[in-house]
Amino acid sequence: MRNCNDRNRSLLFLRSVTHLGGSERSTLTLIRQLRKLCPVSVLDFYGCCPEYLQLMQDLQIRYHVVMPQARSHIIGGLSLPDRIWQMTRALPEMCQFIRRLRRTLLTLRPRLIWCNDEKAMFTVRRAVGTQFPLAYFVRGQFSRLKWFCLPDWKRLDLIVANNAASLRFFQPYPWARNKLAVAHNGIDFDQVQNTGPPANNLPGLNASFKVIMPATLIPLKAHETVIRSFARLCREVPDALLWICGDTPNNLPRDYENHLRRLTGELNLSDRIHFLGWRSDVTAIMKCAQAMVLASRTEGLPRSILEALALGLPVVATRVGGIPEIIRDDREGLLIDVDDVSALHQALLRLQNPELRRRLGQAGRERVKKQFTIEAQAQKFLDGVQKAICNQRKSPCAPVRW
Repeated sequence: MRNCNDRNRSLLFLRSVTHLGGSERSTLTLIRQLRKLCPVSVLDFYGCCPEYLQLMQDLQIRYHVVMPQARSHIIGGLSLPDRIWQMTRALPEMCQFIRRLRRTLLTLRPRLIWCNDEKAMFTVRRAVGTQFPLAYFVRGQFSRLKWFCLPDWKRLDLIVANNAASLRFFQPYPWARNKLAVAHNGIDFDQVQNTGPPANNLPGLNASFKVIMPATLIPLKAHETVIRSFARLCREVPDALLWICGDTPNNLPRDYENHLRRLTGELNLSDRIHFLGWRSDVTAIMKCAQAMVLASRTEGLPRSILEALALGLPVVATRVGGIPEIIRDDREGLLIDVDDVSALHQALLRLQNPELRRRLGQAGRERVKKQFTIEAQAQKFLDGVQKAICNQRKSPCAPVRW
């Protein structure tokens, strides 16, 4: 390898993106900031998410698709036999993909490769072994490590997370203890502030109390908890309205989405709860709301919360992942336990008070502006990159020049 201070070599982000969500948006925001400090390249496995590719073009991020003609974008299934069949069927194409990835990486010769998922980590190790430093950027909570990925986890040079809570999972592992770093998610505060006027094409704009829930339609986001809480709220606040922004990922069946729509109808809330689908103007919708809710059962450090707080919008959220690292209960927002319908109902009732909304919104805006900037995240990430380069060389090295 060339000297680790070679400024012409890029950091390389590697990911298989099939659905555009908050994690992908946060990563691209980080990449845009990092490009001001050093070269950055992006490799996407298959190029099968048009919204993701379009967002990279909008942000003027150059990218390369490794295997655009691939058919097996997702390797998995609902049962063990189904997963085994899917993996067996995809094996020839995966071998071809790994060969292409190897050629691409040896041509680019990145300073460091980083990935956000175990599939990317597994394939890059099969492609180039340990020729380049490899970092894993943890954006959520872990319950277990896949057994076939464990050797690759042990050979990582850096595990950096967007929240401190996610790293607690790795602390018992001796091989991870000198490889951990935190780079809290950050946002471009001024950009969020200047995203344009509030949305004007939404149902129920005349409602006095409007709540937004920006969350992909998957069970981990606990939409059902929010819907049942909102049913209670509407008995006391008949003019309340809920906007749900998010869609079902392309690779998943719509059973959960259909269940939520049926539940909304059964509770006679079809005129009070509106499913807006995937939206590119979430911050514009936030400007129309009086509160935001996120009732997830697991999270990393949600970008949507940072954006809401930056706009002075009070947030009700669950005590999971890195959320308590952003919101201190009754200071920047209101925290509740997972699946607690009653607590969520009471929190939304409290937010009927305009003075409480003003206090929480002002405190949240100041906290994000001072502590969760994209500039701070990029610098923390680059500090981690230097640590990874030193770990890979297994000896101290001079500070990396950016």
